[in-house]
Amino acid sequence: MKVFVTGGSGFIGTIVVKDLISNGHEVVALARSESSKKKLEALGVGEVAVGDLQDLDVLAKYARESDGVVHLAFESTMEKFFQSIEDDLAATMAMVQALEGSGKPFISTSGGLTGATALGSEWPDEDSPIVVHDTPFGLRTRNEVEAMKYTKKGVKVMTVILAPIVHDVGDTHAFVPILAGMSKQLGSVNYIDQGENLWTAVHRLDAAPLYRLALEKGKAGQRFNAIGEVIKFKAIAETVAAKLDLPTRSVSLEAALEISPMGFIFGLNAPAHNELTKKRLGWEPKHIKVIEDIEKNYSFD
Repeated sequence: MKVFVTGGSGFIGTIVVKDLISNGHEVVALARSESSKKKLEALGVGEVAVGDLQDLDVLAKYARESDGVVHLAFESTMEKFFQSIEDDLAATMAMVQALEGSGKPFISTSGGLTGATALGSEWPDEDSPIVVHDTPFGLRTRNEVEAMKYTKKGVKVMTVILAPIVHDVGDTHAFVPILAGMSKQLGSVNYIDQGENLWTAVHRLDAAPLYRLALEKGKAGQRFNAIGEVIKFKAIAETVAAKLDLPTRSVSLEAALEISPMGFIFGLNAPAHNELTKKRLGWEPKHIKVIEDIEKNYSFD
């Protein structure tokens, strides 16, 4: 299968590209810089499309010429988050419209925090309704909903929902180092209230093959939870604090928002099941858990 991949030079994307190539697929990848282009070529990508998510004609062209699309690219910095959501919607629409009527797969990426619920609520699974709400993460699910409409227009749209913590050696820009960087500035690793809210985590080497398995085995409209474990946020905070030799501190939601407008994130409760993903794709996470990974492999110098 000839697969067009966006975000292929990123932390997760590089492993997705390696996995696709090693399993016999041909990869065409999007690169927005010369360094990304060289990185992709070094991975064995035969053709690199130069552009970014605002180059809609480029996205449509390569989507149309492919046998399927894996869409990973997303600018996740807090400063650009809202603009990134709009860019992602436009890019997604360009690609799914180019695939209309083809029956080809289009795999979008969403994040585990989009399904945040109240403490004690029933955990959602892959078939739970997609909930769109007005938080930054809820707005991202709007993009997924818009893409899913094309399942009725001859596109095999699917979604991989990544745990908010994707971890591995070499992680310098994902959630764990972001939390560590903020904590060094604050002098403590904070959690909200008792820190009992649940998050999900997955090792990068477990998450990446889900995209290939979805291409090979998934069905239109299906969603797949890339979850290796469910863990209390306080446990993550305590592990990062020990690594930094800093105290932990319980703060109220109001205090967290005073520190940062995005401070509410640390109080979100977002557990979910992954049993349907395992059953439908034959997927089983097998790499080390996040606490052990932070303790053994992370350095926050």
